[in-house]
Amino acid sequence: MGRKMSNKVVKISDKQTALKVVSDDYEQFQCCSEELKNDWDVVLAAVKKYGPNLEYASSDMQANEEIVKAAINENGEALKFASDELRAKKSIVLKAIQNDGHALKYASDKLRSDRSVVFKAVKYDGRTLKYASNELRSMKGIVLKAVRNKGYALKYASDELRSMKSIVLKAIQNNGYALKYASDKLRADRSIVCKAVMNDGLTIKYASDELKNDLDVVYIAIKNNPEAIFCVPEHFKKDKKLHALLGKGSENSDFLNAMSCSEFFKLWLKDNASRFNYPPIEVEFERDFARYRFENITNAIELTLSGYGDVNLAIYDENLNLLDFLGWLEVSPVKVADNYWACDLCTAFNPTSEENIYIDINHLYSQHLCEERILENCNHLFQPDKFLVYYQHMKFKSIWHVDLQSLNEFDPHDEDILKYHSILSSNSCLI
Repeated sequence: MGRKMSNKVVKISDKQTALKVVSDDYEQFQCCSEELKNDWDVVLAAVKKYGPNLEYASSDMQANEEIVKAAINENGEALKFASDELRAKKSIVLKAIQNDGHALKYASDKLRSDRSVVFKAVKYDGRTLKYASNELRSMKGIVLKAVRNKGYALKYASDELRSMKSIVLKAIQNNGYALKYASDKLRADRSIVCKAVMNDGLTIKYASDELKNDLDVVYIAIKNNPEAIFCVPEHFKKDKKLHALLGKGSENSDFLNAMSCSEFFKLWLKDNASRFNYPPIEVEFERDFARYRFENITNAIELTLSGYGDVNLAIYDENLNLLDFLGWLEVSPVKVADNYWACDLCTAFNPTSEENIYIDINHLYSQHLCEERILENCNHLFQPDKFLVYYQHMKFKSIWHVDLQSLNEFDPHDEDILKYHSILSSNSCLI
C-alpha cells in the first residue's frame, strides 16, 4: 500500500512492442500512442484480450464492424464503446446480448423498443428488463419471460403488471423475494404470500402488516425457515398457539426464544462498550438489521449486522453507497463432540468457552455472532496514525487503509490520489 506513484506513464509507439504488451497485459493498450489506437492490428489484439479496451480505440476503430464484433465477443458490455451507428445495428446488438444480456443497456433507443431484441435479452437474463422501453415493460409476454428467468425482474415491470396475479405468481415461483416488488394489494393477498413463504420463509418481511400477524401464514414461514421469526411481530415469540403448532421442544419452536444477531450484539455491547478503543454508536436498529458508527471515528466507516449473522465493517459515501470493505466476518461452521456445532474462528479465539456451542448448524448461523473478533478487528484498525486514502488509477478505484509512514511515501503531486483523511476525523464522508 505504501508504493510510490510518481513514475510517469511511458507511451508505447512501436507497433511490434504494442502487439506484444497488449497480448500480455490488457491495461497496456491505454498507454499506446494515438496512432496505434487507430491501428487495426493493435486494436484487434487489444479488444480480443479485453473487449472494453474498445473505449480507448480511435473513433474510426469504434465504428469498424469487425473490431466491434471481436470486442463484444470477448465482453458483451463492450457495446457501450461502439459507435452510435453500430449500437443501432440489430445484428451487432443481438451478438452482444448473446454474450451478456446486460449489453441491452447500450443499444439504441429504437432497439431497446424492439420486441425481438428485448425478448432475447430477458431470455438470457430476466433482469435486463430494466433496460427495455416502458412500452415493452408493460407487455405481458416480455415480462413473463423475464420473471420466469429471474423472479426479481418483477421490479422492472409496469405497475399494471406488478398488480397482475398471474405475473406475480410466476415471479415468486422463481424467487420468493419477488414478493417485495408486487403491488400493495398482492402483498396483502393470502394465496400470493403463502406461495412466497413456502418458497422462502424470510419473504414474510414483504407481506402486508395484516398477513405478518396471521398465525397460519407465520406458521408456514417459520416451518420453511425458522429465521422468519425475526421478520414478524415480537408477540409471536410467546404465542402459545404457534408453539403448539410447531411442536413443543422442536427445533423450530426453540427458535422462537432466540435473539437475532443484532439483538444479541446490542445486549453484549452494554457490558463491553468500554473495551473498544472507540465505542460503537447505534445509528439504526431493527430486529434483523443494525448500523453502528464509532465515537471519534470518521462517519464514512460503519459496522453493519444482519439478523442472520453477516457482519461488515465498510466505508460508505454520503449517500450510503458502499465504497470498499475494511473487513467482514463470516461464521465458519465446524462439528464438535456429540454432533454439536461451533464457529471455528471463535473456538480458536476462545477454545474453553461453551457459549459458542450450538445444537445444530441452523442455530449456529442464525444466533452466532463473532463479537470478540469484531472487537479485535476494530481496535486493530482504528488507530491515531491510520488514514483512509481514496485512490483511482485509470478506471480502477480503491480505498486504502494506511499508516502515517506509508502516507508520507505517496507522491504529493500524484493525481491518482483523489482524497485522504485521518481515521480520527470529524469529516462526515470520504468523498
